[in-house]
Amino acid sequence: MESKSDRLWTISFVNLCVSQFLLYFSVYLVMPVLGLYIVDSFENGKSVVGILLAAYTVTAMLCRPFAGYIIDTFSRKPLYLFAYVGFVSVFGSYLLIGTLTLICIVRVFQGFSFGIFTTTANTIAVDLIPPARRGSGIVYFGITATAAFMLGPMTGIFINSSYGIRTVFATALATGSFGLLLALLQRTPPRPKPEKKTPIAFKRFFLVAGLPLFINMLFVFFSYGITMNYMALYARELGIGKGAGFFFGLLSSGIILSRLVIGRLIDRGHLLHLMIAGLSLLFISFTIFALNPFPSAFYGLAFFIGVGFGLVSPGFQNLFVNLGNPSERGIANGTFLSGWDLGIATGTLLGAPIAQHFGYNNLYLFGAGMVGAGLLIFIKISKPHYLKNKINA
Repeated sequence: MESKSDRLWTISFVNLCVSQFLLYFSVYLVMPVLGLYIVDSFENGKSVVGILLAAYTVTAMLCRPFAGYIIDTFSRKPLYLFAYVGFVSVFGSYLLIGTLTLICIVRVFQGFSFGIFTTTANTIAVDLIPPARRGSGIVYFGITATAAFMLGPMTGIFINSSYGIRTVFATALATGSFGLLLALLQRTPPRPKPEKKTPIAFKRFFLVAGLPLFINMLFVFFSYGITMNYMALYARELGIGKGAGFFFGLLSSGIILSRLVIGRLIDRGHLLHLMIAGLSLLFISFTIFALNPFPSAFYGLAFFIGVGFGLVSPGFQNLFVNLGNPSERGIANGTFLSGWDLGIATGTLLGAPIAQHFGYNNLYLFGAGMVGAGLLIFIKISKPHYLKNKINA
């Protein structure tokens, strides 16, 4: 029988999950169609689409280390609300702007807000999750974003094709605003006290023990960046533009299914085995996907790519959290999310020129190579480092 202290599904945890789902749903409504909007609506859109899309991710990445430090130093909730308000308000700005310069400015501000929000939300989640349920709790909390990923792109693509981009932005604004109302009701536990005060230094902004994992993530999440930002354009090249939403549905189904299974396996000590299985599946899936530029492979591999990401994403987060003390949860989550962001940003920035010169199928073949390198780095470097330095806290 589950003791009260080990209860995961408290009112506070459920509220945090729902408010995160609503914010991520607004993100994924816009994400798959924003690139199409820029390319189709602006004269120089095709040449700068990668920069504009990456501006959001790069800004989020740059602010995360500072967010981690602030989270571990001050109260969590004010920062959480500040970031939520800033992020949602930007969707209203999209309805008013009409130049590439303004889009870039808005993307930078929204990336800043998103970087703070995700770091704070993940840290609050770890605070709320009982230590004995940490693996399951992190996985279930991540499912909220995955569920939004399952529904958001399909909905955004449908709304855009039926009613236009302005309706997509308005829907994202409404969804995010409802999530903000729930965020205002969020209760947060007291911040864990550090064992001793330390002067401001690099390790207050970056989990030094997680450096090998951080580098490892850059290779793996390059492929996530090109998947999220260029799959709709690849689908249009294959002549199945409206089918991109179905691809994202299959992808997110794989992520959710794998997350539902792995939570308790992580709690039982199988984290490293699951990481190797997930990285191997991603490498095989992206390789087959790239070498078969046909609709059958486009849809057939989506689910397996999703399963792979569903295994490695919460896996990496658990590894980072286990390498830090309880008072370093903000820094640990900030470092994890910075690695996530930098990998995605690299894929977003390099994806456009690679696809332009070599084609989208070769872009995804390059992504397969990056995942393969990430698998080797994990086995040879990251895994031994983790076993030597992990903290059971």
